[in-house]
Amino acid sequence: MQRLDPISIPLSGRHLIEASAGTGKTYTITGIYLRLLLERELNPEQILVVTYTEAACRELRDKIRSRLAAALIAFESEHSDEAYLAELIARYRAEGRDLHRLRALLSLALINFDLAAVYTIHGFCLRVLQDSAFESGFPFEIEFIEDDRNLLQQVIDDFWRQSAPGWSPLFVAYLYRQGVSPDSLAGCLRRPLQAVQTRGESSLRFGPVRDSRSVDLGLVDRLQGVWQGHRDQITHVLLSSPALSRSEGNYPVAMLKEWFGDLDNFFINKSSIVHPLAALVKFSSSSLCQGTKPSKGGHTPKHHFFELAEQLLVELEEASRGVLMEFVAHCGPALAGVKARGGQVTFDDLLTAVRSGLQASVTGSELSHRILSQYPVALIDEFQDTDQVQYETFTTIFQGEGTLYMVGDPKQAIYGFRGADIFSYLQAAQTEADSSHTLVTNWRSEPAMIRACNSLFARHPAPFVLPGIDFREARVPESLRRRLVVAGMEAAMTIATFADEGKKGEAKIKVSAWVAGAVKNLLAQVWRGEAFFEEEVEGRWCKGRPLSAGDIAILVRSHREGQQVKDSLAALGLTAALSSRQSVFVTDEARELGSILEAVAACADERKVRRALSTRLLHGDAGELARLEENESAWEETLARFAAYRKLWFERGVAAMLGSLWAGEDVLPTLARQPSGERRLTNLRHLTELLQEAVASDSLEPEELLRWFGERRLCEHTAESALLRLESDEDLIKIVTVHKSKGLQYPVVFAPFFWDSSFANSKTPTLVECHDDHGALVVDLGSDAFVDHYFRQRREALAEELRLFYVAVTRAENRCILYWGRVKSRSRWVTASSPLQYLLSGAAGSGPDWIAALESAFDALSCEEALSLVGSLVDDACGAIGTIRAEILGADSVPGADQTAMLGQARLFDRVLNPYLGLRSFTSLHQAAGEPEFPDHDSLGPESVPSLGLDPFPIGTMFSFPRGAQAGSCLHAIMELYDFQEQDRSVLKALVEEKLTLFGFGLEWTDTVLVLLERMVETPLDLGGALRLKDISKRERLDELEFYYRLPAEPDHSLLNRIVDKEESTIGSSDRSAFMKGFIDLVFQWQGKFYILDYKSNYLGPTLACYDQARLELAMRQSGYDLQYRIYTEALHRYLGRRLPGYDYEHHFGGVFYLFLRGLDPGFGSQFGVYYARPSQPRSSLLVT
Repeated sequence: MQRLDPISIPLSGRHLIEASAGTGKTYTITGIYLRLLLERELNPEQILVVTYTEAACRELRDKIRSRLAAALIAFESEHSDEAYLAELIARYRAEGRDLHRLRALLSLALINFDLAAVYTIHGFCLRVLQDSAFESGFPFEIEFIEDDRNLLQQVIDDFWRQSAPGWSPLFVAYLYRQGVSPDSLAGCLRRPLQAVQTRGESSLRFGPVRDSRSVDLGLVDRLQGVWQGHRDQITHVLLSSPALSRSEGNYPVAMLKEWFGDLDNFFINKSSIVHPLAALVKFSSSSLCQGTKPSKGGHTPKHHFFELAEQLLVELEEASRGVLMEFVAHCGPALAGVKARGGQVTFDDLLTAVRSGLQASVTGSELSHRILSQYPVALIDEFQDTDQVQYETFTTIFQGEGTLYMVGDPKQAIYGFRGADIFSYLQAAQTEADSSHTLVTNWRSEPAMIRACNSLFARHPAPFVLPGIDFREARVPESLRRRLVVAGMEAAMTIATFADEGKKGEAKIKVSAWVAGAVKNLLAQVWRGEAFFEEEVEGRWCKGRPLSAGDIAILVRSHREGQQVKDSLAALGLTAALSSRQSVFVTDEARELGSILEAVAACADERKVRRALSTRLLHGDAGELARLEENESAWEETLARFAAYRKLWFERGVAAMLGSLWAGEDVLPTLARQPSGERRLTNLRHLTELLQEAVASDSLEPEELLRWFGERRLCEHTAESALLRLESDEDLIKIVTVHKSKGLQYPVVFAPFFWDSSFANSKTPTLVECHDDHGALVVDLGSDAFVDHYFRQRREALAEELRLFYVAVTRAENRCILYWGRVKSRSRWVTASSPLQYLLSGAAGSGPDWIAALESAFDALSCEEALSLVGSLVDDACGAIGTIRAEILGADSVPGADQTAMLGQARLFDRVLNPYLGLRSFTSLHQAAGEPEFPDHDSLGPESVPSLGLDPFPIGTMFSFPRGAQAGSCLHAIMELYDFQEQDRSVLKALVEEKLTLFGFGLEWTDTVLVLLERMVETPLDLGGALRLKDISKRERLDELEFYYRLPAEPDHSLLNRIVDKEESTIGSSDRSAFMKGFIDLVFQWQGKFYILDYKSNYLGPTLACYDQARLELAMRQSGYDLQYRIYTEALHRYLGRRLPGYDYEHHFGGVFYLFLRGLDPGFGSQFGVYYARPSQPRSSLLVT
């Protein structure tokens, strides 16, 4: 594999680019993209760039655009401080290229960049299917669904209902014991179904199967007879055997006696109708053999009863395999049929449809040729996360022709749970690439951190287990611009060790507490000035900003681990933001909200109302609830409130109802006061939005919405929209799952739990998933090779944990703190098969179950010998890695520091605060109050105007549209998203209906608002009739522009006093200073000038004549809008002065429009409803110094 040089890599052929963490993958992609534009003279529509998430797609699109803009500036000046661009210019100049033409190519690319083919993998497939519907055979009318789990569950339920009546009770009990039930089958069968879809039925392996009806139930009678006749002999054999293991999970005496009792109750006393399957499983010949330790002397217990139990279990196991095989054979086609009949597709169906289209015998080659002619070049980002379908799709398109760049890092392939298949990447690396390149310089981390990572991973001959995934030591960049200084933590990587800490659960609690203590001590060092960044300035290191809480990230593998750490931090008074992939539907708030919704929907059911009142959301208190029920009038009042909520739900929708309920029951303020209030409030708002979106998209009635919500809570919904949101954007300590952290970086990283193994001591599963020697996926449900496949699965699980560990460690820019110690689960050390221990041991496994060999080797080590492995790594790292006892790092105070001195004595604050310091806004000035500023949505202004004796417009027009702040907010929300040039009425209708529903207005107003939108964009805003909003594109406007600027010491009191109507303005003498804040509805550009536009929904009267210029002047002065537009003008004046080269107010500022939406009519031009003003150039007398 050769070192990549983006300036010389060929622009044809197929290339694999391995980009290790921090080595500039995106920079490389944008560099190749730039060369493709300039050297092959392709346009942005011809260069396909594919990545895997919407967020990554947006970021990549922005980075490419920025790179092209920077290149254009460099080519115009023929100079650049960026080495790549400078070298590119020099090379083109030496080659005699026409730089003027290259500049023209860049300019054209930027102009047309909105057409750039930068897609997610699903977006690309959808585009292909839409553009080539005939060749692909894809239906024209489809409905996208994020997840087909509900449909799969319906298929499973139907099949279970049809099959179960033919099964014996014993067989049903066995299925449930094995975890096979209608509720579990969707999760159990998901991977086999995917395997069949991606690899075909050859990927499945089944052992011997039999029809469930052929199980010999006579074996149960024979077992009963043997037990009745030989009970004492059987129990004696088991109790007296010296070879049987008596450890937990095997055959302890207490459990033996419990199993004997189960057999007695079923076979002798007849007091139980539940089959004693647990006892029969443990007393089968194979189980007894596994539980025997020959080293203790003696042999595996023998008896005819054990042989009969074995025979029965074998038949039950074969029958259960038969059922699973029937399910797999039935569910795939049945699910496809359900989706086809409903015209529904998932995003994964798009991938399968494109592959199927490409493989079609008649039209496949034509489809491939069409795609290739449209996209002669493709750059596939994050290629390590590909799967077999995606791999076959791109290799089919670019087979023999076209240019393909496969960019990724197999060391960061961590999304196997989402279907990514590292073996597909490895196959492409071996067979599909004409050349392989690697990026070797780590630009993310400081040198000591790079050396620490190199030492950690390079010490093992196979650090990532799988052949084909190698570790190449990262190079240190030639220059370093910033470093972190932490007193007492000179090493970039610290391994905090702990001795034997008992069981796994107890150890995680202790480690969480130690991590919280270490973070607290680190922040204490910040307070003392002992943790700060240094910046290199002209060859000298200068002290920069201090470390902050937001620079610290604690990386965990699950939401549960994250919550445990967050609780430990909270116990020390530290606040953190938790980001994970947990679904909001599995939270306590979702469970309690479900009870509340049920109570509102069935408000006459007092039992459901009581359950709702007992939730924490509604301040559930048993004593208070009892007192409430004893007070008949208070109870009746409560039921009446719930009836009112129900009425509101049916009339105005679930969002309006919940808003009223939260206010009526004082929910939000109460939650905000709780320790985890911000998290709970975020979840509640998120759930409310999802409920409203479900209503808007599927027109769900209340009962249907309840069913939808219940289904989402029962299934582990993992759609992106349902993932937990970050509860705060503040500068907080971050707790992030490793999967969520990929692509991010943090100055300080704690990785507390990589001493743990997710698969240590796990039970042998019913189904195993692995890959064969050729990299082909295998899903085994009990074949003869099941044990070998299970060993392979364990090996692949360790490999993925090592990749997860690599991602975690390489997020660190300056410091990384790992935790390591010996921890047990059951009778084995979970540390033995952990990723950190695997690297520390330096030993590669051999044999079928070499992980078991590694575990045995670790078991033989003493605590001191195990800890010495860490010491060996520290010695090899030459100062880049250090070690410390975990309990010392996380102690109550930093070693050597006095806690009282560190915290200091709190001083009494005795200054008098100036009440006029702070933020001011148009709203606060007009109301003479210091209220916070939000976008002005017409909460001010006259809403009642005397009748002028003219005929009113009929009901259904904007004159009859609801009035007030809520109506203004609704219309503003529509305007913010409204594309003035949108021609598709269905798109506008969907937007209007969504916002009407969100703000609690009925859909009967849809047509009224649509007419308003049409009138607004068609109405001429100037006397010449040339300026219409329909001519303003999205690129020529800024919506809801927020601003801040400092107010002067000597403002214009006359204007302020007139607006505020006070003897003294809220901003007065020279010792008073504040900042102005606000939002401008719209700033747009037209014919080289910039205009301010404000939407007003104020009701001035029931006829068009009420909105003539005289009445608009009156309304503007009464509502203080003349002050408002002066504030806005100053804000835009300052904004343009900083953003627009050569800005001149007289030349560039066009004026201010106030559109009174109820009075617009294109037939009358700007005569009605349009107020225009152009204030003189701001002289800073009122607004700014």
